[in-house]
Amino acid sequence: MTAATAALDFPFANPSNLHDRVFLPRLAQIRETEPVIFSEQQGGWLLTKHADVIAAFSDQRLSARRLHVAQFHAIPEAERAAVIPNLIKYIPNWIINIDDDQHQRVRKLVIKAFSRKVVEAMRPAVDRACDELIAKAIAKGECDFIEEIAFPLPASVICNLLGVPEQYMDPLRIWARDMTIALASAHPPRELLLAAENTMKEMNELFIGEFAKRRQNPGSDLLTALVQAHEDGETLSDEELLGLCHVLIVAGHDTTANSLALGLVALVNHPEQRERYLNNEVDGMQAMSELLRYVAMASTQIRITRAPVTYGGKEIPPGQVVFLMIAAANRDPLVFENPNELIFGRPKIEASCTFAPGTHHCLGHFLARMELDTLYRKLFARAKVEVLSQDLQFTPNYAFRGLEALPVRLSPR
Repeated sequence: MTAATAALDFPFANPSNLHDRVFLPRLAQIRETEPVIFSEQQGGWLLTKHADVIAAFSDQRLSARRLHVAQFHAIPEAERAAVIPNLIKYIPNWIINIDDDQHQRVRKLVIKAFSRKVVEAMRPAVDRACDELIAKAIAKGECDFIEEIAFPLPASVICNLLGVPEQYMDPLRIWARDMTIALASAHPPRELLLAAENTMKEMNELFIGEFAKRRQNPGSDLLTALVQAHEDGETLSDEELLGLCHVLIVAGHDTTANSLALGLVALVNHPEQRERYLNNEVDGMQAMSELLRYVAMASTQIRITRAPVTYGGKEIPPGQVVFLMIAAANRDPLVFENPNELIFGRPKIEASCTFAPGTHHCLGHFLARMELDTLYRKLFARAKVEVLSQDLQFTPNYAFRGLEALPVRLSPR
């Protein structure tokens, strides 16, 4: 590594480096100076240009099967079967961690279950959850927006979506946080992997029982749709069903909670854009896409090279960790004019990388944006919102950036 390259490198996992005023300018500096760079701090290659990130998401030489190289690194391979049996059994076969024919087969079955019709049927439940949480928060006046609204809303939505009792809301939030913290980094330490192993055992106990209930008494929820999913004689095994439930909890909770909090800060700090959005001068779903681009909650996804690849004139050998830097790509001025500004109605917002374009495009993108849109419209209609501190602290999760707390004052209108 040259001195110039070393000067650009910085540790993502340090929460102080994840603040907007540090993280985003530093990524911009890398993108404009050395857009393909090997990071000693991260132990892998960073792709920061929009064109490279878009290409990499569809590059079959880059594998989503990253766990044997990265996530399980802290535990010797000979010990894994005894120490983290559930992690090594299920996580390598999560839909976000598989490639080629296996990925196509599972995705084809899941798309049928996770249809637009299923998501649209969630609107009344999302409305009710928003109404209840907003009313409680307004009654308190001053509160932590994350604790009172951002965390419980997606937990309630996921419980309703899956058709599991709301008594699991609090455990679900803990499960999501444990799994996200352990698996969002490239090289999680042993203690985090052990905590994730215990969490997965608890999740499996719940869902194995729920599968049996759906087979005896089918309902109209997503779990029933997944249990009944079939295509050309193919169905999902219990192992695949469990893996999909794990992903729904992990990908559907903390990511949405983080987006809700970061998005609220952005809306409060941009009153003109907020009013354009609330007055329906722009399409709501497109506005949420722009909000997510701007707040950069989704900062990266990890891939492993399974063949030599060349980006930016640099050859990356097989077996290397590659970080597809969504946060940098989404602020590339070659694609987005005035990329550091929040502009609802922005042209080319469909070029956003937030939901991982390509073969692993996020199945929950519509539900996530619908939750944000519903919550913000109801909240600003019923309350004047003040963020009580701009000195916000980020969690040590660089893949999905989030805040430790968001103190707000909600005054009824």
